Amino acid sequence: MMDAAALDAFETEVVQPLATLRDALRALRDGMADVGDEPFARELSDGVEIDVARAEFAAAIWSGALAAARGGSPDAALAEARTARAAAEVIVTRRHAALFDRDGATLIRNRVTTSGLYQYGYLREANRLCFYDRELAQLENAALGMSLVVPGCVL
Repeated sequence: MMDAAALDAFETEVVQPLATLRDALRALRDGMADVGDEPFARELSDGVEIDVARAEFAAAIWSGALAAARGGSPDAALAEARTARAAAEVIVTRRHAALFDRDGATLIRNRVTTSGLYQYGYLREANRLCFYDRELAQLENAALGMSLVVPGCVL
């Protein structure tokens, strides 16, 4: 529903900065030394890796939305987003194999007593990659006319 000027502003103010962030995070990752199997260094490395995946995903999603809004195809951007989501899933799985918390499952449980408003593990949505799936479905629905169920991802 944006006119050409609004789309140009969106590209300048949102899409390009996301691409800049993505590129900076890639450079940070590529400049890191190999951490081998040292547990704490591996966790830090995985933290950078998941940041890269999320930045790649966000840049792709919003590039795809912009392409569709301009009448183009979001297909290439959707493929990039799916690749980033797959990379994130590998990282999350790897972190599960090396949790430091003695009861790490509490962090991702569906039901757990907490001091906060939510009564589930605070990393549940991140663990499920819910926001990746949500944003993919939103873009596919909007740009491709699909009618996918959009996950509700609760904060």
